[in-house]
Amino acid sequence: MATAATPTPTQALTIKPPRLPYAPEVKDRYGIDEEAWRALVEAIFPTAQSVGSIILVLAYCKSRNLDVFKKCVHIVPIWDKDRRCYVDTIWPGIGELRTTAFRTRQYAGRDATVFGEDVTSNWGSGRDALSVTHPEWAQVTVYRMIDGQRVAFAGPPVFWLETFAATKDGFPNSMWVKRPRGQLDKCAEAAALRAAFPEELGDMPTSDEGPMIYQNGGESLGAGPTRAVPGSLGIAGCKDRMHKAVQSAPVEAIPPEPVAKPPETSGEEMPDLLAEGTTVQPSQTMLWQCERSHTFATPAPQDGTVLGVCPTCGSARIRRLN
Repeated sequence: MATAATPTPTQALTIKPPRLPYAPEVKDRYGIDEEAWRALVEAIFPTAQSVGSIILVLAYCKSRNLDVFKKCVHIVPIWDKDRRCYVDTIWPGIGELRTTAFRTRQYAGRDATVFGEDVTSNWGSGRDALSVTHPEWAQVTVYRMIDGQRVAFAGPPVFWLETFAATKDGFPNSMWVKRPRGQLDKCAEAAALRAAFPEELGDMPTSDEGPMIYQNGGESLGAGPTRAVPGSLGIAGCKDRMHKAVQSAPVEAIPPEPVAKPPETSGEEMPDLLAEGTTVQPSQTMLWQCERSHTFATPAPQDGTVLGVCPTCGSARIRRLN
């Protein structure tokens, strides 16, 4: 009968080195040996891009007296437009806010989350189309013991479209697509905890709150042009609405009339052509410059009217260059 092969004493157990190199100084400063380091870089933070990112987490957890292995802190990559690459940044999770609240010995529970009506939002078109059904908003009430009384603190309503974390194309990221209620629930709880424990949590955003991360940590992921969003939804939609508002400013139609070539100006006085109602011949192609020196060309509209608005900055003070 065949028996299993038994390793000989000369056979050594081969252990693959950790994904990110271990520095012995980590043990002296943070109490992390090589095996604990392996667990951190392979299991707890498998997407960390550098040793420095793990060190930042260790330093943060040490200063906040947190157990790094309970993953109260998250590493979030943020696009750095100057370096043209993703940079790891450190953000607390909802676990840290809960832990901090409990440590005060004044946290007295919370109510169930109240959700707004479910709505459906759409991004993109064709094969790139994305549709997500999500609550319009959510709100959480938490309780704190103050002078022996259980006091309710209702957090502000947190709206899904104002809170979701976006990809570089302006779409909700995969977590917000898979868990539209769960992600919003955590953000609403975080808002309520900040309202109830301001001296402990301040304005600390969590790793789930996309716009707050971008405001505090840098450019939106990708920092590239966003795709068109039907209905102008989300953060990218706000920028899209502003841009379209400038380009589509209403202009009162004026009957065509002969137009004289405007005199050359010194640049100190910019004529407001929109206010003057300048007209041109339909066959003309016009070159313009606004008061901020943005140059652009426009074809003459068929009715002879001129928009008179710079498409770059929206200024109505422009002058003809041809």
